[in-house]
Amino acid sequence: MNDNDFSVVIAAALPVSFPGRITRSFERPDAPLS
Repeated sequence: MNDNDFSVVIAAALPVSFPGRITRSFERPDAPLS
């Protein structure tokens, strides 16, 4: 797996993980971001 493949995986995963974490943190500010 080369660096380009890794970048694609990161780019695909970030939009999925961050909005969910941000939304949960606003709904439950005391909840851990995990």
